[in-house]
Amino acid sequence: MFDHEKLDVYQVELSFIAWLSVLLSEIRAAGEGLYREVCDQLDRASLSSLPNTAEGNGKRQGKQRAKFFDDARGSTVECAACLDALVARKLATIERVI
Repeated sequence: MFDHEKLDVYQVELSFIAWLSVLLSEIRAAGEGLYREVCDQLDRASLSSLPNTAEGNGKRQGKQRAKFFDDARGSTVECAACLDALVARKLATIERVI
């Protein structure tokens, strides 16, 4: 097991990606034409946070480490905004995304 795999945040990110895969599949299966932009952005952002967390954990210099963790945090906030957009476009309910 790699060091980053021992991080709680890394495991939460993995769980989020698994949950998100199901949600995005449901939205795409519904054939909603409005989904593509938001779903694609959400998918990219979710996949961005995971490697940034792993890479940040592997860095030994504080500034480099902080940069990767900050990027991971930014991607996480981006995911939250995209989930808000899915709810606003009525592609998902608030109950489904909280």
